[in-house]
Amino acid sequence: MLFVGLLWAIYLYMVAPESYSINSCYSCFVIFLVSFIVLYKKRCRYNLICFEFVFSMVFFFTNYAYPLFCYPIIPNFSLFLLEFPEEYITSGCALATVGYVAFCLGCLKYKIDDVVLDKNDFFRNFRAHSCYSPITKLLILLLIVSLIPILLSGVYDGNWGEGAIYKVLADILIFYIIFVELTNGQSLKRVFSKNFVLVILVLCYVLEITMIGNRGLLLRIVLLSGVLFTNFYKKIKPIYLIACMMGGMFLLYFVGKVRGGGSFSGFADNDMPPILQMGQDLIINNRSLYVLMEYHDKYGINFGQTWLMNILSIIPFAQSIFLKVTGLKELDISSAALVTDLYFRENNEEVFGLGTNLIGDIYICSGLVGVIFFMYLLGAFLSKIFMRAQRGDMLYMFIYAMMFMDSIILTRASYLTSVRSIMWGLALYYFAKKRIVYKEEGKDKVEEESLVL
Repeated sequence: MLFVGLLWAIYLYMVAPESYSINSCYSCFVIFLVSFIVLYKKRCRYNLICFEFVFSMVFFFTNYAYPLFCYPIIPNFSLFLLEFPEEYITSGCALATVGYVAFCLGCLKYKIDDVVLDKNDFFRNFRAHSCYSPITKLLILLLIVSLIPILLSGVYDGNWGEGAIYKVLADILIFYIIFVELTNGQSLKRVFSKNFVLVILVLCYVLEITMIGNRGLLLRIVLLSGVLFTNFYKKIKPIYLIACMMGGMFLLYFVGKVRGGGSFSGFADNDMPPILQMGQDLIINNRSLYVLMEYHDKYGINFGQTWLMNILSIIPFAQSIFLKVTGLKELDISSAALVTDLYFRENNEEVFGLGTNLIGDIYICSGLVGVIFFMYLLGAFLSKIFMRAQRGDMLYMFIYAMMFMDSIILTRASYLTSVRSIMWGLALYYFAKKRIVYKEEGKDKVEEESLVL
């Protein structure tokens, strides 16, 4: 059924008219809905706290909400007040459908329905590495202090600290410690009591950074904790999940309103239905898809050049060094920077990030074939690592947790956006493992010498 849906989606893309077609968009949505139902029955029926479910919900907002519900009623709201190629709305909806169905096919590559998490084997193969706690506390404390003047000044900066090595390291250390503490078989009471000071520091840091407009850290921590809790403690009931999702959307929307909306304050539209207003930060990335599709048709594919930003981010300072050596600009190695530049290079206005779109990001790198291949590869990769994680492989569980943490931002980000978190997290693990092995070998050596004496 999914394969037929893929062929039909490709056909709709090939024959998509340049003018807006509500019938074509609804046909694409039906294919999306049927594909989601198939995926839900195979992957999400017994556990909604999974990558596929969250990704699908967000994918709807970033690719279907605007052409189906906004454009026919309120075509010009928020960032859609900025000029964009409206002739790509229908074909963009079809292209997104092609990518989503390919993703579903990849997710079903490995059969994991009957695999149950082997917690005992997991705990047996995993040791908690607490050597990073002191440096994490110090980094977070420094971040808290540095954020106080910004918070008091009333500045709204949703991208504060993005790319700064000390902030990235602090965030990944937080993710790593959360993973360590929630996967070693301890009770939640023990976890909180043992890390009381760290928990307080993290809460203060998250509260501050959320109040100045950066809501990504809060979302990622909630998602990471949720997937680990449901796999190692108790499954979260669907009703609680839905309530948390709605509450989270409202909270983030409320924070944005209280702080004045930042760069988007001039684009507010109070005539929009509340649910669309709360999902506005996701819906605006529909625009990025259309802009990137137009760019692709004008200049062709770039063979992955706009993925270099994420690839180079693995190595500290590699991005700036690469740009200086090659003479390229940030817009040449990042689709998000490209979308922003395409508008503001011809408009003398205050510059702010316009974001990107997962499907558009892949499309300018490798075209239609690339959208099919890389979305299928994403689904197959997730299926593979989840299968290995459920069988007690700690490293695969870590990779899956990092991917799940980004499930809510991936559809509005670059394809390789999770690479740095995964690679730095694995580096932290291997360093801690080496340290523990070295300590144990030293201890054994001392014991042997004492026995000889």
